[in-house]
Amino acid sequence: MRTPLPLYLARIASKSWLFPHLRVIYFHGVPQEFAGRFGEILDYFGQFFEYESYSRSLDLLSQATVQRPMMAVTFDDADRSVFDNALSIMETKRIKPCIFVVSDYVNKGYTYREKIHRPVMDWHMLRECVAKGMEIGNHTFSHPNLTKCSEGEILKELATNRQCIEDKLGVRVVNFAYPYGQFTKSTIDLVRRSGLCQSQATTQRGQMGIKHDLHFVRRDRIDLEKTPQQIETLMRLADRLYWIRRLYQFAVRHMRKK
Repeated sequence: MRTPLPLYLARIASKSWLFPHLRVIYFHGVPQEFAGRFGEILDYFGQFFEYESYSRSLDLLSQATVQRPMMAVTFDDADRSVFDNALSIMETKRIKPCIFVVSDYVNKGYTYREKIHRPVMDWHMLRECVAKGMEIGNHTFSHPNLTKCSEGEILKELATNRQCIEDKLGVRVVNFAYPYGQFTKSTIDLVRRSGLCQSQATTQRGQMGIKHDLHFVRRDRIDLEKTPQQIETLMRLADRLYWIRRLYQFAVRHMRKK
């Protein structure tokens, strides 16, 4: 198949994917009509990366023992469609995802902070996920925008959710993902100091090299309406834009010191 011109140019412009590093992708729901596309995406990126569990990949990253390009798969909100349409596909491919859970969504059965409420997994379904070797992460108890919360509210959201999940599922919860991907330097620092988690996942795209800060995990959102090649193009452009942004920030700091 001929490589589309945008992807061809993105591959030339972007940083190599061949060196040892980690890439984390995330989804929300996987509707039935996109189950086939979901499998295609996993197969497509399996050409570039070796799939690893979220916790294991972060451990390798922090220990500077990453020896190959790796990819971890995550889901936010524990959408019911993931249980119905995606988990069997990942089982077949031996991919162990991390599901970031909002306990109050699970208790009520739906994502009440969304414009369109989506059904979510119940505790029985989540126990089945755990029994199959999948990981559970902390996504706060009620999914607020933490940048609009007080320090006390932030800590309560994380602590209450972690305790609820551990009580219900009997697993240790060490990884956290920001609701809506919204964070500030202050929230990062607060959560880091709290000891409530070992990692903080954002929605900022990009690669992560060895010894990357686990309290600023990068994740690429995957749009199931796009083809695998279109998704690769966006990811590669994000890598290049990330380095351009870092260069700009360095230049601004340098000018301020003069």
